Amino acid sequence: MTNMPISRANDQLLISRIKAGRFDNDGLGYSDSLKNNVCGPRNTGLLLERLYLGQLASRADTDEMLKLLRASTHKQTIAKYVNPGIQVANKYGGSQRIAADAGLVELPDRPLVITAFALSNDAKDRSSREILARMSRLVIGALDPAAVKPISDD
Repeated sequence: MTNMPISRANDQLLISRIKAGRFDNDGLGYSDSLKNNVCGPRNTGLLLERLYLGQLASRADTDEMLKLLRASTHKQTIAKYVNPGIQVANKYGGSQRIAADAGLVELPDRPLVITAFALSNDAKDRSSREILARMSRLVIGALDPAAVKPISDD
């Protein structure tokens, strides 16, 4: 949908295509082209830090953005092994080959920014989500062992 204008109607069209398994693997969004609007893990983390510190918008707008991130329905990467009571404000994204999650883990004594990105050569390989979850657990557990739960194989 590269050449289509951004609109709520086109967002819904995209969601319906994704649910139907119709991906444009040759489109710009899936390419390695420098024309693709990409942002790496470091810059994504810096953006989240600036958001959390209130350096991007007014306090009210910042609070609203953080509220939306906290309400994210995707909790299978950064938040997967975080104990209840530890808030995670995250945004998951990706394509068939890419898995990415960026988030703020609000530990009791300090916030932690995590950006976890993975790339697979196999579009059918979904193991990267679990890899991101386990990497995030290691980082969070290193700072606060009580904040993480054990890894389960289910």
